[in-house]
Amino acid sequence: MPTRLVRRCLPESLDFRDREHVRDWLMSVVRDEVIYTGAPAPRLVRITGRYFDVLDLESLSRDDPGFDPGATVALLAREASHVFVIATLAAPERPSRALLFHAASPPKTLWWAATLPFTRHPRSGLSLPDESWTTTLETEDLESLPELLKPWCARSPRGRAGRFGPPDPLSEVWAAFGSLPDSARIPTDARTLIHLAAALTLEDLLSGRVHGSVIVRVSGRDWESWIVGDDLPLSLDDAIRAIASNGTPAESVALIHLALFDDEYPPRPGLQCVAQHGEERLESWSLLSFPSEPGAPLTLAGSERWRLLPRARHDSWLRPPDDPVSLVPLDAVEA
Repeated sequence: MPTRLVRRCLPESLDFRDREHVRDWLMSVVRDEVIYTGAPAPRLVRITGRYFDVLDLESLSRDDPGFDPGATVALLAREASHVFVIATLAAPERPSRALLFHAASPPKTLWWAATLPFTRHPRSGLSLPDESWTTTLETEDLESLPELLKPWCARSPRGRAGRFGPPDPLSEVWAAFGSLPDSARIPTDARTLIHLAAALTLEDLLSGRVHGSVIVRVSGRDWESWIVGDDLPLSLDDAIRAIASNGTPAESVALIHLALFDDEYPPRPGLQCVAQHGEERLESWSLLSFPSEPGAPLTLAGSERWRLLPRARHDSWLRPPDDPVSLVPLDAVEA
């Protein structure tokens, strides 16, 4: 079965005809991916009208190992405003770098690339950017491109495009929902919401059954737990707002995930939970302990660290997102 494109909606505020705007948006997406997943997944991104299509290069290499990179980009560019290559560059004794390469923008391509260096925690796989994005090239001359990038820009004499299926309109969003038992307390502040979010998600996060960020929303006695993956068409803050305002508006919402705790040096991996109830916003951190046996779950090390955050007003998670979007769960399970 061929690899399929995955189609998602662009943010409504994004002008897909403005190459600078598109590049800035993708740099923000990839930077978030470095922080929350460790490194960007290698892929091609095609911007077409109000949508962007994602072609997973690991799947394509596995399913169609003889594909030609330049021919594949050229095929995608036939129906596109832009085609980008996203990858990770690794070199001995140097920080890894996220690569964003503007490989096609018909009718005339101005090739452009930027890199983002990052340091990866060896045991957790989480990463932190070392600095900001740096533009490394901008040219109309194919011959001036680095050898690493030329294969994406010119097909070999007998090269053929990769075989992939049409866009599959899925979002990397999974959801579970349920109601609090009569004996359970409805969250009345951010601290009790953090305890509820941990009770709903902690085991799955520490065991590795769940990867990504988990957003928990509560309305009355009803709760929903949403797992969001990569390449959302909006920022993580706006994803939280979209979920909180989905259907009956939530009274409180929380974000919980594994992340690097950068208040210490070197940064240490931990479990972070940020909850908002009304205007109150509270953060908790618990550092992680790694098992000695492969495959065993992570555990929490030491006590929680609590921090009261500034009151949520203009940046509130309980208001509608800046870019309205409908998040349809890929799978929904009643707990």
